[in-house]
Amino acid sequence: MEKYIYKQLSFKPEDFFPGDIGLVRGRGGNIFEKFIRFGIRKFTNGVCNHAFIMSSKGKVIEATTSGVVKTSLKKYINNKDGILMFRYKNIKPHQLSLIMAAAEGRLGRRYDFKSVIAFLLRSLFHIEQKDDVYANFCSELIVESYAVAGIKTSDKPAYKTSPADLRRYFFKHKRAWKLIDWQNIGQTLADQIFS
Repeated sequence: MEKYIYKQLSFKPEDFFPGDIGLVRGRGGNIFEKFIRFGIRKFTNGVCNHAFIMSSKGKVIEATTSGVVKTSLKKYINNKDGILMFRYKNIKPHQLSLIMAAAEGRLGRRYDFKSVIAFLLRSLFHIEQKDDVYANFCSELIVESYAVAGIKTSDKPAYKTSPADLRRYFFKHKRAWKLIDWQNIGQTLADQIFS
């Protein structure tokens, strides 16, 4: 395998724009959140367990166990979480407006615990999950928000897409998606991500 140089760029919130997508390998949280993070990485064969959309002024829109909320990117930077930041290369202003309106319109929705649990169990027991249109989990929020603008982020339906699926899709479609920055990605993890 070809060796890459993994160098964090500036990784400052002001370098990111609304619509940029972050994929996170989170570390902190309570025991339930740690269990969910581990399960997502384990059962999706992925290195990231969370996803968010950049909003404005260093804020992100994300689906957390508290629901769909707007929070600060700094919480991930301060936690020293591993983060990959992606940007759609040829986004048009009207598409970005649609994406951000869709993401903002989901603020306040509840977290889709049922889909996440079904998502995890599906890989073990082949349980068919159903979409809950009034709730979101993180990667579902991304896929649905971008779909409104006619931009694909996954080959799977939104309610069946994991952060690992997003990452795979972005690297598979490098002409459309660009890795713009990352932080706290060690050599072993980078080998998994970039291979």
